[in-house]
This record gives sequence, structure tokens and C-alpha cells, in this order.
Amino acid sequence: MGLTNQLLLGALIVAAIAVIAAQLHDPLPSFRAMGRALLVAFWLTLGALVVHNLFRDLDVFGIAHVVYLAIVVTIPVAAGVLLAIGVRRLRTTNRQLARRNVAALLVAMLPAPLGYYATHIEPDRLITDRHTIAIADLAQPLKVAVLSDLQSPNIGDHERRAFAAVLDAEADLVVIPGDLWSGGAAQYPQVANELVELLGQLTANHGHVVMVAGDTDSPAQLRELAAATDAVFLDNQVWRHDINGQQITVVGTALPVGDASDIDDQLQLEISLLDPGELNILLTHRPDAALSLGETAPIDVIIAGHTHGGQIALPFVGPLVTLTEVPRQAARGGAMLIDDRALYVSAGVGIERNQAPQIRFGVPPEIGVLDLTAG
Repeated sequence: MGLTNQLLLGALIVAAIAVIAAQLHDPLPSFRAMGRALLVAFWLTLGALVVHNLFRDLDVFGIAHVVYLAIVVTIPVAAGVLLAIGVRRLRTTNRQLARRNVAALLVAMLPAPLGYYATHIEPDRLITDRHTIAIADLAQPLKVAVLSDLQSPNIGDHERRAFAAVLDAEADLVVIPGDLWSGGAAQYPQVANELVELLGQLTANHGHVVMVAGDTDSPAQLRELAAATDAVFLDNQVWRHDINGQQITVVGTALPVGDASDIDDQLQLEISLLDPGELNILLTHRPDAALSLGETAPIDVIIAGHTHGGQIALPFVGPLVTLTEVPRQAARGGAMLIDDRALYVSAGVGIERNQAPQIRFGVPPEIGVLDLTAG
């Protein structure tokens, strides 16, 4: 049984224990007893977290998964059952007080439909994120499609829709800022065959597909995919090509996990020698690369992924977690200026895997389409 199913089963068991505790206290429990039962559910969830961690190490994502299921499963289920039991008291207790308690239990149940939406609907609600970016002295307009962070252990309908959306964009250049897949060595051969098919469609129709590595794929895997599909894989390297009669330079960097903003010294030197009269694009998995470029570095646009837009972004608050040092507004996804230089961060196609809650809320998956124009 996978971690998600284990935690879901645990959440349901805790909810059942909370209801039983209320019933043992009073066969026809008061609403106050029901409130105590919900608190029991909460504390049992925390206890289950400690016990589970003794037998299976939970990282920060695993802990977030437990808390998420407590909010959207344990408490709403316990509240729903207690409400079904408690409505019988409406005829035998103070009506006004009972209605207030019913309202409180209904509020406790609200996270359940939100959790269903975040788990089963929004992660598949693929959109196209379009931006126009003005580049000084640009000779010809250029359309760039961004396909970031598929981060899936298999290729399903959702991933195929993302590739199809990139094809439909009819871009001049397709860039992939890493995390093309996520999984174990045993899964890779099958996934590799499907990625070769899909990447081959992009190179056959667009001709120019450039990739860098992320955190969940590897340079060796991406080199194999590039060799099989005529795509270009950059590992702290520079690629130059003429597109629509205009010289385009793409600098691809691999940022180390422990020092996410430190661009390789040799690559920094190559960047400093770029022709500022050409269109120069920095392609990186982590947007933190924007923080280590000097103000005079001749880079026109930085394209990154990694953040998933936070995966959860609340109204008036924004993303709760971004795992980057760039401003939260940038990490949420989209285009903005940093040091008078355009930075585009894709919220990506996939979701965080392994122990993390596999959800999106307020941050639908996306492919990016950037129209670079003279300005």
C-alpha cells in the first residue's frame, strides 16, 4: 500500500475513533461533546504522525501530507457523521443553540469538497499561460513555448495533452527547464520510449527543442533522449542557432541543489562574452539563477521552472511555499522584471511526487507561450 493510501486509511480510522469517543461519552451526544470529538480527531492525527514516523521516515512533504489529510478528510468526515447523529437533538434542545452548532459542523465539513477539487480536478486543468515580453533591438518576433516540470513516473493523458498544447502553440523554439520525469530506474525504460515519441513530435514539427536538467531527471537520461530525438541538451553549455534569420543564443545551466543560485564559473565567463546585439536566453531549472547574474550580463530573458507556482496559492496570500529565493510574485509563475531583466517562471505541468500531497489549488498546471517582440 502506497504512502497516500496509508495516510488516507489512517485519516478515516482516526475519524471513526473520534465519532466512537463521542458516542461512548453520550449515546445521543451534545454538540459540545461533538466539538470535543473533533479535537480528539485532531490530536489523534498528530499522534498517528509521530507513530508513523517511527516506522517510516517522513520528510517535510510527508508531514504536510498528514496535515492535509487531517484537514480535508479526518475532521470533515468526523463532523459529517456527528452532524448526522446530532440533528436528532434539534427537537430536544435549544433550537437556536442547535442551529449554531449545526452551522459550526457544516463549516468543519467545507474542506472536504475543496480537498476533492485540489486532488482530483485542478491537477488536470491544464491551461496555456501567455505573455508578451519586449526585447530591445530584437530583429524579428520570436515565439517560445515552455514545457516544464512534468515530473511524472509515467506518461498518461495529462502529459500527452501538455505536449499537444505545445504543438498547437506553433512556437519557433521549445524550451524544457528540467524535471521532465520523476521515478525509479525500473520505470525509466518505458517512460523513455514514450518521451522519445513525444519529443520526436516536437522536433519534427518545431525543429528546435532545448532542455536542461532539473532535480528529478538526470543529465545522462536527458542526453539519451536528446540523441534519440534531435533535441538539444545543455549542461552548463551554450547553444547558438539562426531562427527566422536571427541569431539566437540559449545558455543552459544546471544549478547544484545545495547552492541553487551559483552559476558555474566557466559558464559565467561565457555569458559575459555573449554578443549583446543578439537575443540571449538563459534556460535554468531553478529561477535562483536570476539572482547571481550581474546587472551587466548580456542576458535578455531568463526562463525557469521548479516552483510549481507553490502548488497551493491562496487568494490575497499567494503561494505558501516556493522553495526559491526569488520574490514570491515571481515564484508564483509568470513574467516579471528582476534587475531590469525579464524572468519567466513556469508553474509547470506536474505535481510534487514521493511523500508530498499530490495537489494543486489556485495554481493550475500550464504550458507557457512567450511572444518576444521588439520594444
